[in-house]
Amino acid sequence: MSARERFVEAMCDIVNLVTDAGYERGESRLKLLRAVVEAFAYRAVAVDELDGVTIDLGDAAWFSLRSSNTEPLLRLNVEA
Repeated sequence: MSARERFVEAMCDIVNLVTDAGYERGESRLKLLRAVVEAFAYRAVAVDELDGVTIDLGDAAWFSLRSSNTEPLLRLNVEA
């Protein structure tokens, strides 16, 4: 599987995790971030849990997922 295919697969997995969790502010937000770390642990080159979760997938691809402090939503930043 190419780096691009692995990255697209990872992004689909994130969307599925967020959708399945029925994200809400509060405790479930922390559970969701923990679930993302657990789901990507075997694929990650590095994991940083400062201000949400940033996961380095290698091959210059990474994403960060964090909850907003002012709105009931999650922010996903992606670079590949």
